[in-house]
Amino acid sequence: MAKCLQKPAHLNAIALAQFECVGFKNLKEMRTYNVGVEFKREVYAILDSSPTAQRDFAFIEQLRESASGVPANTAEGFGRFLPGDFIRYLRISISCACEAMTWLEDGVDRRHWNAKRIVRALELGDEVLRLLNGLIASLLPFTNERGRRRRRKKSPDARKRPKRANPDPSKPPPDPDPPPD
Repeated sequence: MAKCLQKPAHLNAIALAQFECVGFKNLKEMRTYNVGVEFKREVYAILDSSPTAQRDFAFIEQLRESASGVPANTAEGFGRFLPGDFIRYLRISISCACEAMTWLEDGVDRRHWNAKRIVRALELGDEVLRLLNGLIASLLPFTNERGRRRRRKKSPDARKRPKRANPDPSKPPPDPDPPPD
């Protein structure tokens, strides 16, 4: 087994506890990773079956790169051993999956294949997105993020604009800068 897929011996007690909380001893145990690999292989099969796509070099490269990015970024994040880093790479995997699914649909528009040909790949893409989002949600309690975005603190000298009172709502508000007489 590859060294990157095994639990590292050098982890301190805190990092080891965080590693164990994920529940995976190696990458092959992760359903998220395995579905990502299956998605990538389905995309490769679609590309290999289309002679017209084979001639569209820029298109095929974009689709291959985005499809391979799903399991690659999942693996890289897993290898970081910290929940925050793992989440960051899982989010990159999500964007890769979304990009690949968009390229698959674009292949229908370019007439490289028909819509029936990509149904299985799109189903796998939806499943991997669901799994990635679930994994992120399960890792959030072990980070400072907790699913919320950080809010900017207002500076103490920030001034609010005073509201102008309009005593009679039936009349338009007064002009703030009346013309000189």
